[in-house]
Amino acid sequence: MNAGWTMVSRGDAVDLRVSPGRFEGRARLVSVARDEGVSVAIIGRLDYREARREEIAGRVPSTVAARAATDDAALVLALYRRFGASALARLEGDFSVVVVDGPAARVVASRDPMGGFPLYWARHAAGLVLATAMDPLLEMLPPRDLDRKYLAEFLMLPGQVQEVNGERTVHEGVHRVPAGHAIEIRMTDGSVAVRRYWDWADRIEDPGSDDLLAVADGYGERLRAAVAERMRGRVAAHLSGGMDSTATALLADACVGRGLGEGPLHTITLVHESTPGLTGEGPYIEAALSRLRHAVAHKVPADDLLDFDAFADAPPHDEPYPGLRRLGLDRSTIDAAASCGADTLLTGLGADEMTVMLPLHLVDLVRRGRIIGAWAEARRWARVDNCSPVSLIKPYVLDNLLPPWAVGGVRAAFRAGPTAWDRQNEWTIPPWIRRDFARAQDLRGRSIEAARALRDPRRPLALSLGLHMIACRQGDVDRWALGLPRGLAISHPFLDARVLRYGLGMLLRLRPRPEGQKPVLAHAMRDVLPPEIIARRLKGRYDKVAYLGLSRNLPLLEALVRSTPLEDLGLIRPDILTDCLQRAALGLACGVDGLHKLNLTMALIKWLAMRGRGVASIAASSPVA
Repeated sequence: MNAGWTMVSRGDAVDLRVSPGRFEGRARLVSVARDEGVSVAIIGRLDYREARREEIAGRVPSTVAARAATDDAALVLALYRRFGASALARLEGDFSVVVVDGPAARVVASRDPMGGFPLYWARHAAGLVLATAMDPLLEMLPPRDLDRKYLAEFLMLPGQVQEVNGERTVHEGVHRVPAGHAIEIRMTDGSVAVRRYWDWADRIEDPGSDDLLAVADGYGERLRAAVAERMRGRVAAHLSGGMDSTATALLADACVGRGLGEGPLHTITLVHESTPGLTGEGPYIEAALSRLRHAVAHKVPADDLLDFDAFADAPPHDEPYPGLRRLGLDRSTIDAAASCGADTLLTGLGADEMTVMLPLHLVDLVRRGRIIGAWAEARRWARVDNCSPVSLIKPYVLDNLLPPWAVGGVRAAFRAGPTAWDRQNEWTIPPWIRRDFARAQDLRGRSIEAARALRDPRRPLALSLGLHMIACRQGDVDRWALGLPRGLAISHPFLDARVLRYGLGMLLRLRPRPEGQKPVLAHAMRDVLPPEIIARRLKGRYDKVAYLGLSRNLPLLEALVRSTPLEDLGLIRPDILTDCLQRAALGLACGVDGLHKLNLTMALIKWLAMRGRGVASIAASSPVA
């Protein structure tokens, strides 16, 4: 374990093992505090610490308060002394935390609402083990079979999900504590209770206005506070020339000017001089850099950084990782930040979830019987986008009115098995999945249920998609697989819980507008962003990076398929998978959805190759139905 904590119980005895890691002089991301039989360990960072310190002011000894001013574990311990187990639900930041209360004979632990760091638990022969990584659990347990239901969920994930939702993990008998959940273990009887303490739908903050400028000002206020909270030590910021990362970098630059963090700010930019679709980013990057006043700019040549490169030397990861194909680009940014000696890396990740305005309200109008109003809105958007209003009706109305069983297409609706390669969409079963596995694990039913949840008619479609995208962002493999070993805290101000809560309120309050790329963010940052970036209509796309990377890494991916005993697993047909890989590398019969399904399957195969465990046992213990 590079850094983290593990709790092992045997009857009434509890052993809390903490590995602080070695971070070459940087601030540690793991801390521990002990007092009067209570021990606390935390991995990650707490935000809005001042608000928590006010809650304990005058209610804990001065020595405890003094340590809580600078140490996260000590602050949690002080809060636990005052509020008990409910203290964990008051924490804000990116963390997994555990409290071992000897006198009360209980252990409580939790993950933050965005699941910044993992948390797993399992029963062993004499008790329980709870840890921030999976290996400490597997080392104490007999060999674990792979969980077929997890594999089914993973292979049918919609979009770029960080981790499978729920308590199920890739290993049978090993459980995940989901993001926004807490676990309580009673030592007296070994009972375990996992409860949800954070529900985004119940945490929506109403902006209190329908006026765009007023709402944007409220959003900007929360974003500025989120950036300021994360100015810890030496700070680096990713800057791509897009609205999101530029806003984060420029706000961080202003914070350095006010004495927050250790100056100068270091900006990290991946520069593409010949990659199709990305060569036009240069002027926007230069416009952003010209606004910096307290920063040193670092440009990283990126034309040779392609998707699927990370399959050659992927870092250890607990479970199959859907984002593995793009890990090479992420790693280059993180390496550059670490080489600057940064303690914190800020990104613009997560702005799209709340600030991109699409005409999703068209289907809501139709559902309420306002057909003429929906057509008038479609015409208004079409005038701005210089297109036909009819072209907006299918993606934003008809597709969202389809019953869940029809979202995969007519052919898929009448077959439980895989769909042809050239007819793939987000809801279909790829052709390399074995039919018997698809039937036994009801992949079609899983797809229908996911579509039903995403298009819940009881909510405005924009809110349903916003909640879905938040769920997709929960979990952050880059943070603990790449940042943690370097002592680097990776932080996303746009995914701050306060920013997201307000953003969900915006989705309910504001009528989408066709003008501008992200009107709320543009207005919120009107005194910060360069006009060139505010006015731009399109951002560079990474499609070519994906296809070029697939073509370059095709021999490696084919070798992975050949060397992994996929036939024994009973999940995948290697011959069809290899054929689809080859066709996709040539750009034939493969849309974005098809490439996504290839990515999921290859991420699973790469994980199997790296772990080298459980492959035989799944076939032996769980025969194909």
